Amino acid sequence: MSSNVRAFRARLNLYTSETLPQLARMRVTAVALEAARGVVELTPVDTGRLKGNWQVAVVGPPEGEIERLDPSPEGTSGSAPVIGETLTVMRDWQMGETVWLHNGVPYAIYQEEGTERMAGRHMVARTVARLERSFGG
Repeated sequence: MSSNVRAFRARLNLYTSETLPQLARMRVTAVALEAARGVVELTPVDTGRLKGNWQVAVVGPPEGEIERLDPSPEGTSGSAPVIGETLTVMRDWQMGETVWLHNGVPYAIYQEEGTERMAGRHMVARTVARLERSFGG
């Protein structure tokens, strides 16, 4: 086998074992950050309880509500502690794991989907649609 073939094979092995996983981690982290930012920005604000309750996790979805307020106006990411959480969670993310975004406020589903008397805000649906356009499905 010529030295060119051996060198190419070594570079290819390095690319598939180190570079591709790094690129995947960067891509998934970018999508997770944009998802967190998107839902926070689209979340309506009264007390800030709903906006401050976005949580992110890997392996399984977070459960319940947390005691955190984000009273920054709708359309801004505000203090967005969920962005910091997303970065922390993504440090431990492994290929194939699901990144979960959760809001434990009991009325979050009504804000998302609406009711008979209130139109849905579709924070998650609108964010997913934007992510699909930005990141190619």
